[in-house]
Amino acid sequence: MTSAMEFDDVLRHLGEFGRYQRRVYALLCLPAIFVALQVMSAVFFHQTPEHRCKIRSLSNDTYEVQGAWHEARIQHHIPVTSAGTYSDCKYYNYIVTHYDVYDDVTDHTVLRSNVTCNEWVYDKSIFDETVQTEFNLVCGREGKETVAQVAYLGGELAGGFLFGLLADYTGRKFAIITGVLLQGSFGLASALAPDVDSFTFFRFVVGAADSGTFASLFVLAMELVGPSKRMLVGIVIEYFFAAGYVLVTGLAYTLRHWRHLIATISAPSFVFVSYWWLIPESPRWLLASGKERQRNEAERILKHAAKINRAKLPEDIFENISVYEGQTASPVNILHSRRLFTTLFIVALNWFVVSMVYFGLSLNSGKIGGDVFVNFLIIGLVEFPAYSVCFVIDRLGRRPLHIAGMVVGGLALLCTIFVEVYAEKGTEAYKWSIVCLTLIAKFGSTVAFAIVFIWTAELFPTVLRNFVMGFCNTMGRVGGMTAPVIVNEIAADVVLGKSIPLVIFGAASVVAGIMALALPETANCPLPETIEEAENLRKKSPVAPLDTTTETPL
Repeated sequence: MTSAMEFDDVLRHLGEFGRYQRRVYALLCLPAIFVALQVMSAVFFHQTPEHRCKIRSLSNDTYEVQGAWHEARIQHHIPVTSAGTYSDCKYYNYIVTHYDVYDDVTDHTVLRSNVTCNEWVYDKSIFDETVQTEFNLVCGREGKETVAQVAYLGGELAGGFLFGLLADYTGRKFAIITGVLLQGSFGLASALAPDVDSFTFFRFVVGAADSGTFASLFVLAMELVGPSKRMLVGIVIEYFFAAGYVLVTGLAYTLRHWRHLIATISAPSFVFVSYWWLIPESPRWLLASGKERQRNEAERILKHAAKINRAKLPEDIFENISVYEGQTASPVNILHSRRLFTTLFIVALNWFVVSMVYFGLSLNSGKIGGDVFVNFLIIGLVEFPAYSVCFVIDRLGRRPLHIAGMVVGGLALLCTIFVEVYAEKGTEAYKWSIVCLTLIAKFGSTVAFAIVFIWTAELFPTVLRNFVMGFCNTMGRVGGMTAPVIVNEIAADVVLGKSIPLVIFGAASVVAGIMALALPETANCPLPETIEEAENLRKKSPVAPLDTTTETPL
């Protein structure tokens, strides 16, 4: 063999998804479950149950009525709102202003005023304890809850960027090990947090670890397999994330105390430290570094993989891999390429919007009404058929299905306008119309989110891939941080009701989906190794299946 070959050509000799890759990939998928547990558990441990002021003179006061005598005491001390419920934050303060005793008769005047309390009792019929109930994040203190939630998402933002750089400079495996160590240690620390401020900091670090770990797992998996199998590995890992999505519902249902829930989902992360000895570094990254020591390590990994796959590599294959030239690049190179810069802008915008819609619908599933566990489970189960649709992306392409998910989901959210205008509010028809449109939008955003992960990794060269994945993850986290702000801060309209946030999500989704028409198709194209190859993606003939006759038998 005298002509230079790219790394994807080596994978065709090795087996695009042989025994060795399947074993490593199975290991890489497992941590994705625990990333999902950390992300989605916040829906439950940040719940604010029904509450009212504690009756100060009653040491054993509870939210649940203990009897007729207790009901009488509550009525005496707690004001009733216009909706007919007890006030969350006010209690009656009684003051004796006049007191006389004459002819053995006591006469006194009592003034009653509404006062804001600083102690509360909570409804414990659903949760034993949440972050809100233990730290009393109610009645004017809700801001600390918002800070804690935004801190986690801010950690994901920082982690996406920092772990992207870490993985590009130190390797994918080192980034994964660092991520699971931080995830486990700071996860347990947050379960033991003595106050809300320390809890907020610990969750920030966990957020950074979650984002960086998943991105590094995904990139390593994509770099280990051939072009015809990238769709498979890109989608299957999302099933593990969805499994964690569903699993957290059962764990939260079983573990009703927030500390027990967080400790349970954090402790297993330490098991994945063993991956330092169980998974390889990315041979593609090792070769792209251009250093002799990394080159030798890449050769050792590939020879071992060939042995496990029962494949025979040509003797001179390692002398002819073009990536040996020591390709290096800086993120600044993107600014010098109009095509790459335009591609990055559109891809980053799609990450921002799809993340905003995805997390906005997921983390606010409790607002649909009804049982929070059932609602969250339904929203989570939608992910499985959504990911299944993605199995046709090698035949139909990344671009049309991603755009369809964005546009169809966006149109479903825009249709909530008609429900608000024409349906009678409070009826079953109104409720289920909103639920169905929300599920359609969740389905579309899940399809688009899964595809954009794969598509992004295929649009940029090896020397910039992890940085771009980290940057786009960062933009996605900004979108996720924007979602609760839109939902909580935009007031309801007289005509449109509470659908205004959904309309904003829908309009953004449609616009971003249409802009994605300008991106090149990458189905069945080799991963670009250099900036020049990435710039020339539009010139390639995509979608047509690659010849996989050299695939190693299973």
